[in-house]
Amino acid sequence: MTIQRKNSWIAAVPATFITIAALTYILNAQIGFGLSLDTAYIGGAIITGLAIISFFWGLSRKFSADENGKKPIILDDGLGKAPAQQ
Repeated sequence: MTIQRKNSWIAAVPATFITIAALTYILNAQIGFGLSLDTAYIGGAIITGLAIISFFWGLSRKFSADENGKKPIILDDGLGKAPAQQ
């Protein structure tokens, strides 16, 4: 959706919330890292922020490469096409 330059914020906001919640649980739970809850909140927020930054950094690299003619972005995977008949 983002590669097609459509509005992806509707999906990004809940995904960010779920990522923070899951990382906080993993960092806090005894089966995870067993950190204190305050440390787990901070760690979850930092890791989620890094994931968001790396996503948009990689996306901007793909867009700039496409605009400069270096690497094409293929949007069609060909799954919707019928096989050629012989």
